[in-house]
Amino acid sequence: MVKSLATGKTDYVSVRLRKADACRLHLQGEGASVNRNYGISGNIAVTPDFANYINNLPKDFYSLAGTGRQYVNAQVAIREDTLHFQVNGVPFDGNGHRDYGAILDISVDSFFALADFVRLNQVEDVEDEGSNCDCCQPTCCQ
Repeated sequence: MVKSLATGKTDYVSVRLRKADACRLHLQGEGASVNRNYGISGNIAVTPDFANYINNLPKDFYSLAGTGRQYVNAQVAIREDTLHFQVNGVPFDGNGHRDYGAILDISVDSFFALADFVRLNQVEDVEDEGSNCDCCQPTCCQ
C-alpha cells in the first residue's frame, strides 16, 4: 500500500500502466491473485491524449508476465463507485491535470476485477500493540 500523492492520507494500491493502443491502457498489479497468478491484468479505456501521456512518461517497471514490456508506476483507490488513479510524473496537459502528474477516474462497474484487487490489497498488516497483553483492552499495553 502507498499513500495519496495529493494528501498523503488515503491508502492506494500500486499498479503498472502502459499504452496498449490509441484508446486503451494495459494495467498490471502485483498482489492477491484476481485473474493472474501475480495479481491482476486488464485494459482501461482512456482518451488518446491520456494514452499518449502515459506512453511518454519514463517507464521504471517491467511486465509481471515476463514479456519485457515496460510500465509506468501508478496507484489506485476506490472512491464510492469510482476507481481513482494517481500517476506521478510530468503534469498532464488536459482533464485530470495535477501538479504531481495526473488523475484518472473510471467506474467500478467498468472493471470489477480491479475493484476486487484493490479491496484485497488494501488490507494493511499492522502489528497489534496489545498482542502481548492478557487483557481484552487493545490500548492498555501501549
